[in-house]
Amino acid sequence: PEGDKFTIVHTGLFASDGNPVALWSILAGKCAADAEFRSRLSIRLAGKVDDRIYDSLGYYGLDACTVRLGYLEHGRTVDEQRRASVLLLPLRQEPEYAKVYPGKIFEYLASRRPVLGIGQRDSVSAALLRETGSGDMFGWNDESAISGFIDKEWIKFKSGEDSDITSDISGFSRRALT
Repeated sequence: PEGDKFTIVHTGLFASDGNPVALWSILAGKCAADAEFRSRLSIRLAGKVDDRIYDSLGYYGLDACTVRLGYLEHGRTVDEQRRASVLLLPLRQEPEYAKVYPGKIFEYLASRRPVLGIGQRDSVSAALLRETGSGDMFGWNDESAISGFIDKEWIKFKSGEDSDITSDISGFSRRALT
C-alpha cells in the first residue's frame, strides 16, 4: 500500500444485491467519531458499479471519500488490488452464491491483501478465505464483527504494520486450478 490513505477497494462487478449497507453505516460512524479516519479513508471502486451502491454511499455521507474509477484495464485493476489496505468481497444475497466462487476471489488472493468478505458465512468463499488466512467472511448485518475487522486493519495501517498475507496460495493459481 502506498500513500497516506486507508483504502477499501472493490474491483469488478458490484451488483446492488451485494450492497454491504452495514459496512457503509460502520464507516460513516467511524468518520463521524474520528477526524483522522475521515480524512484518510478512501473507498475505491473499479469496474461496473450499480447506481444503487453509489446511492447508498451518498446516503451514509461517504461521497467525499469515494473514488469512482470506472472500468480499468486489467493491469491497473491488479495495481489497485495490490495497493489496497482492505479488499472488499461482497457476495450477492442469493442462496446459490454460497456454492460458487466469484472470479475476483482468486485475484484478491494473489494480491496478498486482507479480504473483508460480506455474505454467507458457510459459503465456499468463506471457507477459502479461512483456509488461506486471507481474510474473513461476515454476515451482511454483523456490524460488530465487520467493525472489528475494520478496526484491526486501521490500527495496522496507522502503525505501518505490514498486512501482507503470507500463506501458501500456490494451489489456487490459474495453472494449478487448471
